Amino acid sequence: MSCSRRDLCRFVEILDGWFVNPQMPRIFPAQPQQPTNAKPVKQRDKLQEKEEKWGKYRDAEVQRLQALAADGWTVAYSDGSAKTVRGWAQAGYGVWYARGSSRDCAAHVPVGERQSVSRGELRGVLHALLHRSPGERLVVVLDSEYVYKGIVEWSPKWRRHGWRTTGREVGHRDLWETILWERERAGEQVQLRWIPSHLGVQGNEEA
Repeated sequence: MSCSRRDLCRFVEILDGWFVNPQMPRIFPAQPQQPTNAKPVKQRDKLQEKEEKWGKYRDAEVQRLQALAADGWTVAYSDGSAKTVRGWAQAGYGVWYARGSSRDCAAHVPVGERQSVSRGELRGVLHALLHRSPGERLVVVLDSEYVYKGIVEWSPKWRRHGWRTTGREVGHRDLWETILWERERAGEQVQLRWIPSHLGVQGNEEA
């Protein structure tokens, strides 16, 4: 298909008009704009799926934690994180007891240690255990299923097998050992609970 110089000039004028007057009729329909504060569709779908899968469990767990708190237990929420800044990995952890508590903590994983999310999660749990007052009944709530199962299910088995699993040494052995020892020393005065991450539980969001 050929195009005359006159037709080409007219087409350029139309394009210029779009920039000057957005109300001019468009050849191609404008794409709908999402509000700036709206979450992407895929992200909303994932959150909805997570809510449908874990919402009832979360609500039941929150009720259990509220009942424990009413019975005198201290509830501490622990969380870990990691990010890369200028090519360097940095991990940290947070422990949240209650708004305004002097024991709330946010700290980096010490320099020289592996900077990973798992290391941060373990450091957070250990911090809560080490700062438990004598005789205090403590519930540590975390959202890492790996760390939770590692503490309550796997670490006793790892210890019996010389801290080896599938033919190799267990990572973060130093923290697993210390947490296991602190938990056994505290006995029934310490509980661990798992909740799904970032589904609106205040303590989890704060930590």
